[in-house]
Amino acid sequence: MISNFLHYLYHLDIYISVSNEKLRLKYKNINKETKLKIKQLKPLLIKRLKENDEAIEKGFIIYRYGDLYEFRYGLNSFLFIERLDDQKASAWRANYRQGDDKPYKVKLIARNVPFNEAFEQASSFINWLYRMDGKRSTACKN
Repeated sequence: MISNFLHYLYHLDIYISVSNEKLRLKYKNINKETKLKIKQLKPLLIKRLKENDEAIEKGFIIYRYGDLYEFRYGLNSFLFIERLDDQKASAWRANYRQGDDKPYKVKLIARNVPFNEAFEQASSFINWLYRMDGKRSTACKN
């Protein structure tokens, strides 16, 4: 629902962002119905935009206003978070062979859990990757 509304705003050339827990809007024209809908969805919009900002900071690419998040951690290795609705999400890792569009290995990280839990699990994996990468580079220096 939130993704669809953000998509709708995009096509009306309405830019929406969050600053200090407040929504900021940039637009040339906006009708009363759209303003009212923004007001009604304000807490959900703020939450989604903050989640998207946090995901960007972590290194994710965001698709469809936060319906899908992608983090590439190897040549053909990806970490995904997919929203199942506005509340629930699943996270998984997938490895692909060169030139293949179907993964040969999929590892489920979180299934049908609140988004913040799926994001936390995915973030923990990314943090683990960075720790392992640091250990590898210091081991190579010795």
